[in-house]
Amino acid sequence: MNRTTPDETATVYTVTGSCELTQEGDSLVVNCKTDMMDGTLIKLSVDSYNGDVLASEVKTVENGAASAAFAVDSKWSGAVYGNAVVLPSANGEQTKEFYEKYGKKMQNINSEALIWNVEGNIIIFQSKELDLGA
Repeated sequence: MNRTTPDETATVYTVTGSCELTQEGDSLVVNCKTDMMDGTLIKLSVDSYNGDVLASEVKTVENGAASAAFAVDSKWSGAVYGNAVVLPSANGEQTKEFYEKYGKKMQNINSEALIWNVEGNIIIFQSKELDLGA
């Protein structure tokens, strides 16, 4: 399987961003900053060390940022991570402007945070580990 390549005449956009996970009382807060266009659907999640999604919510990038707070479940323990993921359509249909800029499969994006699968290119920003204890 090869990475989806940019359209021949398209502008290629370099996308950057970051993800931070903090504990605020009984909540974990995922904050993402990115230079992806406002209106982009982005899935924010808290994931276990094993890769299990503990909680998630799809948000919209506004003013270069998105955030979500999740109540800590008593079953959660150990290392957790915050993730911010942009997909071509799995988080919901992106806007017409998104597809015009980045391509239907996000093929007009270049980023250190880029991976790909059969759906197209995917952007993933991950936080540092946060330890919830035993």
